[in-house]
Amino acid sequence: MSINAQKNTIFNSNRWISFLESTAKGLQVNLSFFLSDVDRIEASSFCPICQRRYNALTNSDMQRAFILVQHDFSNFVTEEGDAAVALALDGDIPCVVRDCPACNKTGSLILSHRAQIAQKLLNSFFTALAEGIQGGCRAIEISTLRHMNHIILSLFQGEDDAADRSFDLILSALIIILDAQGSWLELDNTSWPQFLYKGDHQAITNYLSSGPDSSGLTVEVSTSGIKGRAGILAPADIQQAKELLPLMAQEIAIVIEIDSLFKLFHKQLIRILEAIDSGIVLVDKNGTLSYVNHPFEQLFGISSLDIIGKSAAGIAGPWTPYLKSSNDQRVEGKIEVLNLNNKQVYVDWQVSPLIDEETVQGWVIFIKDRTDYYHWQSAVKKAERLAVTAGLVGSLAHELRNPLSAAKALLQLTRQKGDTHHSGGYIDLVERELDRVTRLLNEFLLLGKPAEKQKEPVQLASLLRELKPLLESETSNYSSDLIMDLCSESCVQADSGQLTQVVMNLIRNAAQAAGERGKITVSLHEKAQNIFLSIQDTGPGIGPDLKDKLFRPFFTTKERGTGLGLPIVQAIVHNHGGDIWAENAKEGGAVFRVALPSCVNGGTAQPDVLMVVKDLMIKYPTEKALKEAGLSIVAIDSLQQAIILLEGCRPQIIVIENCLLAETENLRLLRQNAGNAKIAIIGEPYYSTGCDNIINISRPLNYTRLVSQLRLLLQQ
Repeated sequence: MSINAQKNTIFNSNRWISFLESTAKGLQVNLSFFLSDVDRIEASSFCPICQRRYNALTNSDMQRAFILVQHDFSNFVTEEGDAAVALALDGDIPCVVRDCPACNKTGSLILSHRAQIAQKLLNSFFTALAEGIQGGCRAIEISTLRHMNHIILSLFQGEDDAADRSFDLILSALIIILDAQGSWLELDNTSWPQFLYKGDHQAITNYLSSGPDSSGLTVEVSTSGIKGRAGILAPADIQQAKELLPLMAQEIAIVIEIDSLFKLFHKQLIRILEAIDSGIVLVDKNGTLSYVNHPFEQLFGISSLDIIGKSAAGIAGPWTPYLKSSNDQRVEGKIEVLNLNNKQVYVDWQVSPLIDEETVQGWVIFIKDRTDYYHWQSAVKKAERLAVTAGLVGSLAHELRNPLSAAKALLQLTRQKGDTHHSGGYIDLVERELDRVTRLLNEFLLLGKPAEKQKEPVQLASLLRELKPLLESETSNYSSDLIMDLCSESCVQADSGQLTQVVMNLIRNAAQAAGERGKITVSLHEKAQNIFLSIQDTGPGIGPDLKDKLFRPFFTTKERGTGLGLPIVQAIVHNHGGDIWAENAKEGGAVFRVALPSCVNGGTAQPDVLMVVKDLMIKYPTEKALKEAGLSIVAIDSLQQAIILLEGCRPQIIVIENCLLAETENLRLLRQNAGNAKIAIIGEPYYSTGCDNIINISRPLNYTRLVSQLRLLLQQ
C-alpha cells in the first residue's frame, strides 16, 4: 500500500475519526484536516460548552494552511476573523486548530498551547495506528496522554463533564493502540455516568451480557473509595492488551483523583478565602456587596452582617471609581492611604473583573494591609536621613569652627596690640577666612541638591574643544602639558554648564597632582551605549588608604581644600544617570573616569535590546531578567510602535513575540527598519528564517539560556 493510500485509510477509519472527536472536545477546539483540495475532515463541529457551530473554513483559509504547514506552528486569522493555528500532522498533513470565538470558558491555556499538545498527541497515535496497519510493533507515549488529561481537567476544573472528556479520550486511545473493536468503563459511583463506551456498542453489550470470554479483557479501577472496571473488546494482540490496559486503568484512577481534588477545592473555596490574610470582597454587577471575608471585617472594623447586600460605595476606597465605571480590566494600587476608624491605614489593593460570556458579572477586590510595612519603611528612611544629616552637620560644624576660631583670635590680637601697622594684615586674614566659610556653605548646599539640569543633547567632544583654552589655562599654572584624545562624537543628554563644572574640577585636581612639568591626558571613547570621559595625570597616584575616601564630603589632602569638590562632581554625574570612579593607571599616576549614557537624534536611547512583547506573562519576567543581566532595555508591546521607534533607535537586538508576526509583511517591515539589528523571535517560528540575523527562542522560556543567547548575539 502506498504511503498516501495508507494515510487516507487511517484518516477515513471510524476509530481514528472517533479519536479526533475526543481530542477536539477534550481541548475545546475545532480540528480541520486537509488531505487534498477537496477532501477534508472536521472534528468537533460544535463548541462543547456553548454549542455554537464553528464558522466554515474557506478555500483561501485552506491554502494558507497549506503554505504554513511546513512550520511547526503558525498563528493566523481566518477570513471569518477567527484566531487559528496551522500545524502539521505526521510532518506534512495540514491541520487548522480553532477555538470558539463566542465562548470564553477555555481556562488559562492559550490556543497555541492547546494546539501544541494536540499535535504531540495526534502524532503519537497516528504513528501507532500506522504501525498497526503495517503489521509492525505499536507504541504509545503514556506521558503525552497524561499531559493531555491534566490539561483537560485544568481547563474545565470542577465542571461535571471534565472527567468524562478525559475518560472518552482514554477509551478512544485504547481502541487505536490495540486495534480493538471497542472499549468501556464502568464506575460504581453516582458522580459519573455508570457506563461509558467507545466503538461498537452492540458488540460490547453482547460481550458483557454473555459473560467474559477470550475475545475481551477487563481490569479493576480503584481509587479514593471509587471502584470500577475498564475493558477492551477484540484487541488485535491480547498479550499487548494485558500490558497496556492496566496502565490505562491507572490513568483513569489519576483522572478521578485530580477531578475530585478540583471539586473539593470548589467545595472548600470559602474556607480558603477565609484563611487568606488579605481582605477579599465580592461585588455583583449592580455594585452590591455579596461577600466579604474575616480579614476584611478585621481591617475595616465592620461585620459582614451589616454590609452584605448593601452598595459597595459604603466601603469607599481608591477602587470605587473603577466599580462605578463597570471596569473590565484589572487595576491595582500600591501603599495607598485609607482613613478607617479615625486612623490612617496603608493598603495594596487590586480589582479584578469577573467575566462571563464577555460580560462583566461582578468584581473581586483584594485588599492587603501594608501599614506596618509603610511605618517600617518610613522609619528606616528617616533613620538614614538622620544619620546622613548628623554626619554632614558634624563635619560642617567642625570645618566651620576652624576659620571662625581663627577669625576670632585675629580680631582679639588686633584689639590687644592696637597695632595699626599689623591690623591691616589681620583684617585681610579675617576676611579670607570668612570667605572660606561662605564658600563652604555654598558648596554644602550644592552637594545636598545639585541645581536642576536643563536637558539637551550635548556633544562631549565639541564641549571639550570649546573648553580647551580654559583647561590649558588651568594646566599652565603648573607648566603641565594637556593632551586631548577625543574618539567619540556621540551626544549625552545633559546640562552643559554642570558638565563644564565636572571637567574643570577634575582638570584642576589633575594639574595639582601632576605638578611641575607634568602631563594630563583627556580621552573620550564610546562602549556599550556609554560615553567614557577619562582624565589621567602623571602624579604620584592614589594611595591605598585614600581610594575609599576620595568622594567623602570634607575629606581633602590639600592644605586649604574644602573636601567638597569631588563629592559635588559625583552628585552631578549621578544626577545625569552616570557613574564616576578613580583608579591608578598602569603607567603611573591617577585616572578619573566618568561614564554617561549616550543618546542619538536628540535623545533617543540606543539600547542593547528592543523588546516587542504583548504577553505580560512573558514581558515582565523577561524584562527583569535582561536588566538583571546588565543589558539596557526598551520594552513596548506593539509592532507598529517598534517600526516608528526604529526610525531613531538602533538597538543591537530586537526580541519580538511570534504572535506579533502574524503576517509575512510584518516580518518584512521589521527587517527593513531594523538595520543591522539581529532579530530573536519568541515562540515557534512562523517563517523559515534562513537568515543569519534571525533566530528563534523556544517556549517555555529558559531565562538563563535566553540571556546567554543574547550575549552571544551582542558579541557577534
